[in-house]
Amino acid sequence: MARQKEFDEEEVLEKAIAVFWKRGYAGASIQNLIDGMKIHRGSLYSTFKDKKTLFFRCLELYESRRLEQMRNDLPPIEAIQAWFQSLVEKSVSGATPSGCFIINTLKDVENHHSEIRKAVAQSLLKTENLLFTQICRGQADGSISPNLDPRRTAQAMLGMTVGMRSLSHLKPNRVFLQNIADSALSLLY
Repeated sequence: MARQKEFDEEEVLEKAIAVFWKRGYAGASIQNLIDGMKIHRGSLYSTFKDKKTLFFRCLELYESRRLEQMRNDLPPIEAIQAWFQSLVEKSVSGATPSGCFIINTLKDVENHHSEIRKAVAQSLLKTENLLFTQICRGQADGSISPNLDPRRTAQAMLGMTVGMRSLSHLKPNRVFLQNIADSALSLLY
């Protein structure tokens, strides 16, 4: 008879995200993950198979929560504003490690782990596409200027998102980061 899991999978994934976020993919050993997740080695392997599979599950959970912030049930302009405001808040709250889980991972695997690098690039593309969709919705409802190119604007906003989260390592200052967020939002008018 198989043993029943003695932990909440989503909860341990959250703990694994924190380990990967702080140490990077390459820097997170199996022992670091076991210690951070507070589970047994056997549980890690039986539930998640290996470090790479665990990382992909963490990325999936992180991404779903991150992209939920820009849901379609808000008016497009409000969704984008909420997105950038959440970036500011996360950067100054101290509740998460500095920087961005996605960007930190990208820097960590720059020349290695092409499969993980590709997954991170896909995650950034999803963010760009979500911004693009919201911009198009906003142009359709008249809240966003019809004169801007939605793809180029989404790409510029993605760049500002990456910049904000990267710069939060060096300068987690609310006014500084709010200025970047405000500049990103000014692209919409």
